[in-house]
Amino acid sequence: MFTGILIVIIGFLFFYILGSKSTSSNNETNSISNSENNDDIYSEYFRIMNLRPKFKDYYGRDMDYPKYNDKYDTGTEFKLRQLLLLVWFSRTKKGRLVTTSIPQYFYYNYNINGNKLLQHFIARGWISEDDERYILSNGGKEVAKQYAALWELHRNNQFPFCLDEDYPNWNDGELLKEYYKKEINYLKAEINYTKKIIAFYEKTPSFFTSKEEQQHEIQTEKADIKRLTNQINKDRDKISLEVQY
Repeated sequence: MFTGILIVIIGFLFFYILGSKSTSSNNETNSISNSENNDDIYSEYFRIMNLRPKFKDYYGRDMDYPKYNDKYDTGTEFKLRQLLLLVWFSRTKKGRLVTTSIPQYFYYNYNINGNKLLQHFIARGWISEDDERYILSNGGKEVAKQYAALWELHRNNQFPFCLDEDYPNWNDGELLKEYYKKEINYLKAEINYTKKIIAFYEKTPSFFTSKEEQQHEIQTEKADIKRLTNQINKDRDKISLEVQY
């Protein structure tokens, strides 16, 4: 009797241990399978991320391209970046108030001590102080008019313009139109890239922690496409260029 009970107990323990090993093995297999699936998902995600258009491929320059190099010969003792300050002073009919601060971007973007340079312009006879305003002389006005395009290069800072390289090629704004065309091509590529991201999000819900997160990211990318499309339309209006994408 005792021997029979012992055999039953041993048999039970054998099958219990065997079942535990089988369950553990299945769990390990599922874990490995899930890990491999996650690896595949992230590999695909990073593959798409690497497809993002590169700024330099469309503009021929990096986004942080130098704003000047001081190589252009102005025929004066001043560099182009310095003459930009003279142009700034010329952009009011009544003259700048002497209490007006010179914008800090002259220092940060063009390495110019504005107040010190102003004194050089005064010594040159291009600017004088009259009734608490800085007034350009006829000579100063002529120089400012000659280099007025510097202001356009400066204010269109969404493009990687370099004063010394691009001023000679300004050509009454034709250069700016060329950069709008480059921007359109770049934004078209951004739209195509964003569509690939959306397609990945839509077919890979397991990439997200919830359905809400998935939908939020998809809507964010769609909003970005709308923003890019609006910018393309604005650029197209500026250069009357027919764009298809």
